[in-house]
Amino acid sequence: MVATAATICQRMWCAYATKVKRAQGILLATPEYHGGYSGVLKNALDLMGFDEFEGKMIGLVGVSGGNMGAFGALSSLRSVGRAFARVGSARAKQPWRTSTRFLTTK
Repeated sequence: MVATAATICQRMWCAYATKVKRAQGILLATPEYHGGYSGVLKNALDLMGFDEFEGKMIGLVGVSGGNMGAFGALSSLRSVGRAFARVGSARAKQPWRTSTRFLTTK
């Protein structure tokens, strides 16, 4: 029997969801895109449910180039997190001003 792309994706997703369900806590990190969090993260959250997040602490990390420091993305994720579990968050506004590690050309 030949596995289709859909069945391969389903198997991969089930394995991922199982790992999330077994984790003690979850850290969600995202850049801010036009005031929201990434589409890839949204898809992942949409495919998971309450079972994966039940009883877990969720940490949020957002990065943005603007002065608001990913405020919009983290605000939206807090709402999602409250629906799933407990949430704590941190944000970095203009991270390149505090770290030059990302700017090295080596």
